[in-house]
Amino acid sequence: MTTPRMTNDHPVAADAPRADEAVQALPGRTDQGDDAQTGEEQQAEILAALTDGRLFASSSPAPAPQHIETHCSHIFLTGERAFKMKRAIAFSYLDYRTLEARERCIKAELELNRRTAPQLYLRCHKIIRAAEDRLAFAPPSDPRPALDWLVEMRRFADDALLADRADRGLLTAGQMRDLADAIHDFHVAAAQRPDHGGAAEMARVLDECLDNMRLRVPPLAAAEIERLAEAMDQQVSALLGLIDRRRQRGYVRQCHGD
Repeated sequence: MTTPRMTNDHPVAADAPRADEAVQALPGRTDQGDDAQTGEEQQAEILAALTDGRLFASSSPAPAPQHIETHCSHIFLTGERAFKMKRAIAFSYLDYRTLEARERCIKAELELNRRTAPQLYLRCHKIIRAAEDRLAFAPPSDPRPALDWLVEMRRFADDALLADRADRGLLTAGQMRDLADAIHDFHVAAAQRPDHGGAAEMARVLDECLDNMRLRVPPLAAAEIERLAEAMDQQVSALLGLIDRRRQRGYVRQCHGD
């Protein structure tokens, strides 16, 4: 099996806990202070047990998994499985610093992605302190307190991705039509969310994107950012009524954050 690329490592915007501010240290990253440092320190023991394979071992030692670190998650690839744990970190658009926030987002990720890929998104686990002070996986129903949470997924190979199939000339027009039909049907059946969307929310998201671009280190071209900001403001202003009417008519649906 080739090394799979993990996708969908992004929270659904409507459900992700948010941080309040951004600072210049990292694009979009918040000033986390002592609380975040404590959160990442608390994950250190768990990360060590995941990284060296101890948490994946049963009666015999398990080989060390492949560890992939993204901007907001730790992903471990072992055998036919992939496990994802949220980092205790915050950006302007998400906040995973508390155990409760990480639990909520892991469970939401499983629920939301099982709508379209139940064969890939299998289950979530809590990590607990078991006998002899060792760390172990446990089901969500286990009464022992969770130290952290993971989602378990079935691995897939790089050449299963549509982008790779297209690069190799294997993506047919019929497959693309089938995909478009499946996405259409999914959107039609998705729950309406009149409590989200609308012109004001879209303007807020765009402003947040621009703020993070301005905080980029190393910096992006300031004049280009301001030209983009002006163009986006003009477009949103011209479409205010249409955007709000679409929400009123039920076109804002709970689809997918990516």
